[in-house]
Amino acid sequence: MILGEKIKSIRQENKLSQEEFSEKFNVTRQTVSNWENGKSVPDLETIVRMSSEFNVSTDELLKEDKSVVQKIDSEKKKKNTLFMILIVLIVGVNFSGIFFYKELQKKNTVSFTMKDNKTMDVKNGRNRSRLFCGS
Repeated sequence: MILGEKIKSIRQENKLSQEEFSEKFNVTRQTVSNWENGKSVPDLETIVRMSSEFNVSTDELLKEDKSVVQKIDSEKKKKNTLFMILIVLIVGVNFSGIFFYKELQKKNTVSFTMKDNKTMDVKNGRNRSRLFCGS
């Protein structure tokens, strides 16, 4: 018996409609229908809750239906992969931002040498200031 058939059997043994069953697990009636028809599978947390609610071991629910275990593992791996890609992107954006900021600072740096005691205008970005060198 596959997981969907087991869910349907548990639901019927407990005299619950799909609507009542769905309310217990905070899903829609359509979701329960999809589980029972093998169109989708509950997540691992929901399977554990079903096991607890109806005193059925998770082993009993999943043992014969290896495809469910593979789907759950596959979804977990996808989430982990997406999380790692997100981390790499965030780190990459931060490093490139720091690099471009440092380059921008270099371009806005003014350096000069003065031989006489003079007052000079120095323009740095939008700010304009008077600079006096000498004693």
